[in-house]
Amino acid sequence: MKFYMTMKRSSFVNINSTLILLALCLATPVASQAQGKDKAKKDAAPRSRASSDIDRRAKHLYDKAMELMDYKQYERGLAMLNTVVRDNQGTTLAHMAHMSMGKHYLGLHKNKEALSHFLLLTRLLAPVPGEEQAETKQELYHEALFQAGFSQFQGGQYSACFPLFRRLTEVAGKTKWANKAYYYIGMSHYNLKNWNKAIDSLSLVGTEVEDAGEELGRIEIGQRFYAKIEDADVPVMRKLGQPITATIAVSSGDTEIITGVPIAGKKHEMLASAPTALGDAKPGDGVLQMIGGDTITVTYLDDSTMDGKKGVPRTGKVRAVSTGTVGFYLGDYSTPAYIAYPGQPQVLMLRDADLDKTPGAEKITLTVTSRYKVEAQANGESADAIDIFALEDDEKEVWKVRDSISVTLVETGDGPEIRTGNFIGRIKLAPLEEGVEPIMDDGVLHTNELDELRVTYTDEVHLYGDEPRESEATIKVSGSVNSGVSADQYVVFDALLKARKSSVEAEALTGLGGIYKDMGLDQRAALRAKEALAKIDQSSSIEQNFQVIWSKIPLNSNGKVNCSRLTLSPLQPHVWHLTDSTQNPSSLTKR
Repeated sequence: MKFYMTMKRSSFVNINSTLILLALCLATPVASQAQGKDKAKKDAAPRSRASSDIDRRAKHLYDKAMELMDYKQYERGLAMLNTVVRDNQGTTLAHMAHMSMGKHYLGLHKNKEALSHFLLLTRLLAPVPGEEQAETKQELYHEALFQAGFSQFQGGQYSACFPLFRRLTEVAGKTKWANKAYYYIGMSHYNLKNWNKAIDSLSLVGTEVEDAGEELGRIEIGQRFYAKIEDADVPVMRKLGQPITATIAVSSGDTEIITGVPIAGKKHEMLASAPTALGDAKPGDGVLQMIGGDTITVTYLDDSTMDGKKGVPRTGKVRAVSTGTVGFYLGDYSTPAYIAYPGQPQVLMLRDADLDKTPGAEKITLTVTSRYKVEAQANGESADAIDIFALEDDEKEVWKVRDSISVTLVETGDGPEIRTGNFIGRIKLAPLEEGVEPIMDDGVLHTNELDELRVTYTDEVHLYGDEPRESEATIKVSGSVNSGVSADQYVVFDALLKARKSSVEAEALTGLGGIYKDMGLDQRAALRAKEALAKIDQSSSIEQNFQVIWSKIPLNSNGKVNCSRLTLSPLQPHVWHLTDSTQNPSSLTKR
């Protein structure tokens, strides 16, 4: 009998080991050459340094390309990614660039272009029999297989995606990629109306569980807990109608009994699960209540072992943890904020169930800074003294702290006992006044437009390993917002511009009056005509003025112009005058 529990194991140790081995492999040829030739020993360091500089520059170019893609400057970003591929063929960085370009085209539903990148990666990264593949390349290979199959699925080529997804289940068993592959195999059968095959494949989703090994696994508080039981007696027990159960015990006091369900295509396996929640123990309610640091023990009684024993306990253990995240939010405490405004309070939220130690509201203090970007200063040294290997450092963004404050976040919740793990605080923002130096930690964070707010949180206990993990959040600062009621009126002071503006407004009013006239609204038409003539007094064009006056005449039922006078702009050498407000147009005289 075998017993598994779902968890996510840390990959930092393996990755670090890979990097160390890679460093040793790079160093070995240099050392062997040094034993035979002194000149090779002298040249090894410069070559190694130059190679390291090229790698750093390539990584810097890749990071810049991804930044441009994030800012939706796709043309420039794709050009940089193609440069990375061209100059670093066969490297992990080039494979990452191919993956990024494929995902971009896939997001635009350009399945043919995306598929070309993914299929290329599946060929370049295919494992060689007998050779151990680096973990980074192995992960890229698994993702390339999945993305290639998903490209076919998204393009409606359901039959073409089967070989890719099935290959993924073979090489990436007991990983998230295998579960995703089973899902899309099932959905492809569903779209092809192969109902039975669809059910069988979808039933396998979630059954690929990573082995815990000797290390104590971890589960995330709030996510559903799964336990897989493998026993050769399962078919017999199912035939006899005996339920296959396991007992879960949480170190903080909760206990639950979970019942396994069959897994399609795996007759010796059963899958049992239960929801988890942060809180005090409530045994027997069907939910696993736990707090950070709890140990969950699952016990299954094996009633028939190979040596004939009954009731042999088989146990497995995992640790309950919570991965902390910090961010800026709007006032509804659920929508992420992307812009902060001076003069308006900014909500800061932290989620980490590990910090909930007591039934009361916990508190935590974080430091928030406002910073601005500064240009890197040119190096004043001579050209001969410039270190070419330091040029990359000059290209990095340089930030300078403008102000900093400490913010106290309080755990929120309803009722006498607060067990949420959600901590909320408010940041008081104020625009920086000219000539005023901000005071650090005075309770008010001073900012300028285009500044950036930054907060970091160090998570000591999380899902991804034993090393402290830093969570960071940033947000851009916009200009100040006037939340009061105001009425703006724009005044034109230039005489010529003002005259032209009045002429355009007069024409618009005349057209509006004509519409009213056609609708039989004579009174409104006459009112618009009067307003148009008032605008003409400030106009600058004699021809336009006469045109407006002439087109205004039909707006009056008596066929006469209702105005006392017509005075043109003082910029014009002529002044036109109406002798009587009710005379016909023929009475217009030039003076």
